[in-house]
Amino acid sequence: MRNIEFYNTPEGDVMIREENKLRVLEEKDRDFITEFLQTIMDFYPEAFKALCDEYVTSKLNRTYYEFLIVRRFIKCNFGKYDNTLDVSEWGSFNFEFMECPLHGECKHDRCICRPKFSTKMTDRELEVMRMIFEKYSLEEISEKLHISIETVKNHRRNALCRLNLKSTRDFIDYAHNNKLFE
Repeated sequence: MRNIEFYNTPEGDVMIREENKLRVLEEKDRDFITEFLQTIMDFYPEAFKALCDEYVTSKLNRTYYEFLIVRRFIKCNFGKYDNTLDVSEWGSFNFEFMECPLHGECKHDRCICRPKFSTKMTDRELEVMRMIFEKYSLEEISEKLHISIETVKNHRRNALCRLNLKSTRDFIDYAHNNKLFE
């Protein structure tokens, strides 16, 4: 999920411009919704919980429920059509201040809109990063933890993102300097 611009239409649709293609976000966009939902869960857990609570009555229809959560998160944070990509080439979010008549009144103000980024690594991310620190290869980590190499890479990427680091080398320096595994 990279190089994406979103905007809201007057009719209430969410438009997605990705790779110079424009489309409406729809419930059937399962791959996109699943990936976006995972990002919200991993990096914006307070917003995710509030969105789950907001749409709890739709929970039995899982695909619609997840669509509503992702659509609302996008509407509240990325609705302007502008020259700044909402999801950068590195996959980070560029939030926009959205005009909303409920600012200051909405119980989700500064929770769903302008959410807090979680810098706390998950237990699994910490476990993967410890093994990287101990010089295990991605393949060895995958085998020992019984997860795919892609999952190992995702945990590494998420941990680096949470710590605002660019590379594994930066992480190793960070771990040494902060005595993370001592």
